[in-house]
Amino acid sequence: MNEWFNEHSGLISAIGLFLVLPFAILSDKVIGWYKARKVRQGMIRILVTELWKNLNLVGQYEQSYLNNLNDPENLHYPHYFPSTEVLERFLSFDVIQCLNLDERERVVEIYSSLIKFKSECLTWREKLLNTGLVMDKPLYKIVSGTMLSYIQPIMSNIMELWILLVRDHGQESSIPQIRKVNELIRTEINSGHWIHSAYKASEFCNSTLLQEPRFDVIMCWENDWPDAPKKVIALNQHAFLHESWNRLT
Repeated sequence: MNEWFNEHSGLISAIGLFLVLPFAILSDKVIGWYKARKVRQGMIRILVTELWKNLNLVGQYEQSYLNNLNDPENLHYPHYFPSTEVLERFLSFDVIQCLNLDERERVVEIYSSLIKFKSECLTWREKLLNTGLVMDKPLYKIVSGTMLSYIQPIMSNIMELWILLVRDHGQESSIPQIRKVNELIRTEINSGHWIHSAYKASEFCNSTLLQEPRFDVIMCWENDWPDAPKKVIALNQHAFLHESWNRLT
């Protein structure tokens, strides 16, 4: 037997190499896949948080605009601009590879819109602080028009992506409000309900989509349609950035 092994040692070594090498390559791929998966999970958590922050921050501008119309005694303006610094990092080649193609396209669109909106917010706030703009209501509405025009598409785009990400990854968040939204989404899905997202519920007012069988819940940021024929879940009731922004209090 020893002689046989000695005579065929080359063949045995070749067989061993044939068996070990593919396993080593496979193991390396598994390790690489696992690392890439962990990196993606970490980046998605960051993205979920940044989108959540901007839902709150962008929405505050419309609220301040309305407050100035309804409260002539005080000047209302948000203290925070939209958050774009972290989202900008997602546009780098190494980071954006963590996202799938659909996520990449959405993030680029959201970031681009936020940059333009941020510039308009700065201009609008400077006019509020340095002129008596709010005293002239017709002029105030005209001057605010450009800034307001960005809010609905930005909020709708963020909501659409955010709900998808929170559905799949929200339970991993360290932020209670995000985990709460994940619970709301999972409860509706587990009940067999089909969810459609929006900035405001009234966006579906005249939509033929309401007649579709796969439409059970409007999950929006703000419920401005109290008599909606579908169930409405307003996330600003649960996903407030600061306690003082809690609509339930």
